[in-house]
Amino acid sequence: YPTGYAILSGLGLATANGLGLSAFGSPEPDAILIARLVSAAAGVGTVVLLGLLARRMAGAAVGLAAAALMAVVPLHAMQNHYASADVLHTACVVLVMWAAWAVATRGTRGSAFALGAATGFAFATKYTGLAMAGTAVLVIGDRVVRQRSVERAVDLGVWLAAGFVIAVSLGCPPCIMAPDRVLGI
Repeated sequence: YPTGYAILSGLGLATANGLGLSAFGSPEPDAILIARLVSAAAGVGTVVLLGLLARRMAGAAVGLAAAALMAVVPLHAMQNHYASADVLHTACVVLVMWAAWAVATRGTRGSAFALGAATGFAFATKYTGLAMAGTAVLVIGDRVVRQRSVERAVDLGVWLAAGFVIAVSLGCPPCIMAPDRVLGI
């Protein structure tokens, strides 16, 4: 896996240690607890973000239904209890959907940058997150076709790429600094 989940868990552990907080008085169990808390927080965040996105897209009833359904998806509910990158990855995918909606409705440089960043964080959390690049390309492509402007495609593509590179640099530094060792290329 890329290092995004480990970095986030490590930041949580470093913060807890810096504040002198220790549930078990031993680094290993504390690290597992923090990693599980990261998963739990990402799981709750995913439910909230999905509910808010669905509300924005289709109204309050749909938002509530989406959040309620996400909260009881068996694999999502189960993974919330583990120290696993899967729930954080799902949260990143919801962020990709949110940013894609912003590109589709507004088509601004900021929304393209956010879409690139969300895609980059999805990849930095789990390699399969790179599939979200397809979503980004489709949404920007749709925007460009509707506006009939190649210049706009290039402009949004540059902002998308910048967001992606910055997010991957933050979420998986080894993916940028030593791609041959991390990605096996």
